[in-house]
Amino acid sequence: MKLKLIILSSLVVFTFLFSACGNVQSGNPAGARLQIDTLVNMGDFEGPMYKKFTKIPYKNVGTDTLYILGCMGTCDCTELVVSDTIVPPGGSGVITAYLDLTDKPWHTVEQPFFVLTNDPVRRQTDVVLVGQKK
Repeated sequence: MKLKLIILSSLVVFTFLFSACGNVQSGNPAGARLQIDTLVNMGDFEGPMYKKFTKIPYKNVGTDTLYILGCMGTCDCTELVVSDTIVPPGGSGVITAYLDLTDKPWHTVEQPFFVLTNDPVRRQTDVVLVGQKK
């Protein structure tokens, strides 16, 4: 009985190590994985209309399909448009972020937004848009 248990335990450990080595060799983490810059410099906002947009690329670096479930800004001054909400492994897309600071008193801008995905490690990714109002 003890010998069967030792052999079974050894097989479980061997299977775990073998599968872990397989994932390392493939170079891609298991599951869907969002890769995106989390700090985006939008530069100077010139008046009198303090409006600007930027395109933020993202990529699925995982082994499963990535689903972009939503993007949410923290201010009515931010509008977000996602190019692709279903991203296969190795696929990519773009989030276009529009920022309107016309009626805002801020001079230095640090405007966060959130990307919600099915990434099992990080379901919510925080991205911050930064810039300077001139």
